[in-house]
Amino acid sequence: MSHRHRRRAVRLVSKGWSPKHKLGLCQGDCDHTHHCLKGLVCFTRGAAHAGAKRQAYSDNPYQRIPGCVGRGLSSMDYCVKPKQLRQFKMNIKKYMGRKWYRIQMLNARKWKLKLAKRARRNKHHHARRLAAHRRRLYLNRRRAAIRRARMIRAHRMRVYRAMRAKRARRIAATRRARQRRAAALKRAHRRRIMYRKRMHAIRVRRAHIARTRRTAAARRRAMYLARRRAIAARRRMRLARLRAARRARNARAMRFRRLAALRRRRLHARRQAYLRMRRQRHLAMMRLRAMRIRKARAAAAARGKSARMLRKAKLLMKATARDVKVSHKITFTHTAAKAQKAAKCTGTCGDGKIHIIQKSILNLKAM
Repeated sequence: MSHRHRRRAVRLVSKGWSPKHKLGLCQGDCDHTHHCLKGLVCFTRGAAHAGAKRQAYSDNPYQRIPGCVGRGLSSMDYCVKPKQLRQFKMNIKKYMGRKWYRIQMLNARKWKLKLAKRARRNKHHHARRLAAHRRRLYLNRRRAAIRRARMIRAHRMRVYRAMRAKRARRIAATRRARQRRAAALKRAHRRRIMYRKRMHAIRVRRAHIARTRRTAAARRRAMYLARRRAIAARRRMRLARLRAARRARNARAMRFRRLAALRRRRLHARRQAYLRMRRQRHLAMMRLRAMRIRKARAAAAARGKSARMLRKAKLLMKATARDVKVSHKITFTHTAAKAQKAAKCTGTCGDGKIHIIQKSILNLKAM
């Protein structure tokens, strides 16, 4: 067998001389087998006192414990397996040693010789003791026969009483079984009657429930149809209202669109008229300015005036530009009368000069 599969031996363990719990394998100290756990026996060794010497397997206080490893304490007994104890008894020569075995054999031979010598010396005494022993055996056999006969009679009486009791029990059991069957038949009949009554009540109740449910279903169906009709009517009314509101909204929107288109057309016409008027007025102002410049230059050249006249011509041109700016502010909605009333003379009217504003107004009227 390999070392891996070889069973490891247990070491000796001391739990004290008066352990409180039962001991396990290779644990001590034990005095009897009932001190060990179930399945173990106590292996005693040493000779501490006469009783221990009588029950000990060995006088050696350090006798090797079968199946365990170690010496342990002196004269301490340990729990082992019964198989290990049997192995120890079978191979006691191996465990105790050859010297111990030879001494045991010599002692046994001496004891046998001593018994034989004692028997030869006390032959007559032995015969008397043997006769007394035979008488005792005869008396014991007779007493045993009497006791056996009494036991047989008692046994027969017990058997007879047991048979009578068994018969009485069987009769009582038969009577009880008959009574139980009768009671069971009565209970079954009562259950059948109760079942029929219960089923009749259930059928009546189910019929009533079915009628009630049919009535309730018809009522619910009528209510459902009425509710559906009311919902359909409300839906139709709502759709009619929605259509009327949509038509009104569409008419209102169409009216608003028409008004908006009309406003846009009017605004466009006004803007076009205003732009046309601005364009014509601008052209008139430009023509007026060119005419003034030509006249001023012709007058200056004709009279032979110097730079003073040129400065006057420049001032006149600036005044003309200012008058053009003022005239731009006048809209086409103002009337000509209001324009004449608001205009003021800025030049020398009595010296034969052309009044610029009045001429621009006259040009506007001509347009």
